[in-house]
Amino acid sequence: MNKHFIIILSFSLINCIELNIIKSKKNYNSNKFRALNKNYIIQTNKYKNNFYHINIFIGTPYQEFNLIIDTGSNDFWIYDFDCKECLFNNSFNKNNSITFKKKEKNKQINFFSGTINGIICSDTLKLQDSILNDFNFLLVNESYIDIKIDGIIGLNRKIENESFIEQLYNNKKIDKKIFVTDFYNNKIYISEIPKYLIGYDNITINYNKYKDSKDWTIPIDKILINNSIINLNENDKNVIIDSGNNGLIIPFKYYEFFKNNLFKQLLNKKICSLEQISLSLLYLEFQIQCNNKILNEELFLLTNISFIIDSNLFNISLISLFDKDEFKFNINFIQTVLFEKWIIGIQLLENHPIIFDKENNSLIIYKKNIEIKNDKNSGKIEQIIKISILILIFILILLILIIICYLIYHNKYRTKITKKIIEDKVLNYKNLN
Repeated sequence: MNKHFIIILSFSLINCIELNIIKSKKNYNSNKFRALNKNYIIQTNKYKNNFYHINIFIGTPYQEFNLIIDTGSNDFWIYDFDCKECLFNNSFNKNNSITFKKKEKNKQINFFSGTINGIICSDTLKLQDSILNDFNFLLVNESYIDIKIDGIIGLNRKIENESFIEQLYNNKKIDKKIFVTDFYNNKIYISEIPKYLIGYDNITINYNKYKDSKDWTIPIDKILINNSIINLNENDKNVIIDSGNNGLIIPFKYYEFFKNNLFKQLLNKKICSLEQISLSLLYLEFQIQCNNKILNEELFLLTNISFIIDSNLFNISLISLFDKDEFKFNINFIQTVLFEKWIIGIQLLENHPIIFDKENNSLIIYKKNIEIKNDKNSGKIEQIIKISILILIFILILLILIIICYLIYHNKYRTKITKKIIEDKVLNYKNLN
């Protein structure tokens, strides 16, 4: 009875372990799926055009695109293969995708650099290992932008069903409408705040009183350029953060200040020459051409800009605007009364990690860059732990199988002995008779 109980218990234990293994496998896959679909850690790439890009795949079969991360706009768009006058590296061939759908809805988007026109479409989107069916995007068939790019992922503050973050959230691919730019470490986090930022000094900006605005802005008290202070007008204090802008855009009213400070120092030192390259109703654009023999450090000192926010100093440098091959950079002045705001792009984002929180309508800017430590090691440790657990489970199963085999063998052996004894007794009984 005890032996049978042990055998039954052993088989039950095996079944339980098998069920637990299956369950743990399901949980592991579920966690893996969750990690891939509830938050994303994406490597960014900075190309010659000074924009930061991430890889996205669209269509069936997939077509690859390097799209600009743009906190200054709200639309996700790529170029149509049939757009003959568009400048692009990669374009979308809708005829090659079996999941492509056209929605017959036209849209126009206006940028400072030009205008694009297209049609709203949907197709399968792949972000890392996550698949999103019927993803809506703008397929551009007419463009007046003279920058060669694949397209843009718009990430501004406006909440719209067809925007990238909202579509991920509404389709349960993320559980928080948050993204973090850390261009210093070449990363963007979606629906996750990296642990290495915890505990570092930062400033939180709440936008609840600016509900109608679509821009991510920071309230600036003063701007410091080469130890000269710009006292901003009340209307100019909210500086727009635009990662889709690789330059510095300044209201025209500050042109004289720049001319008498920054430009004057560069020209007096005979480091650079100044040339006005465009003049329009909207833009006054200057190109500063510098001697390619000068030291970057000297130019850095002459082009250092600081924003004063809540009595805290946030440093950027115009050196990041430089075309390293031709040693020149452009500064734009907006000369229209319809738009009188400062726009700062990657120069700020390269020096300060920023949490963009659409869920709580707020922004958190960190005072300095943080070096990622043991990021690769922590991933290796987690992998080692997972492998160790699997090995322990395997050893446990092996031990249980050995015990069961022993019990089965022992039971057969005892049965055989018992049968032999009974046969001997029967034989002896027959002989006696």
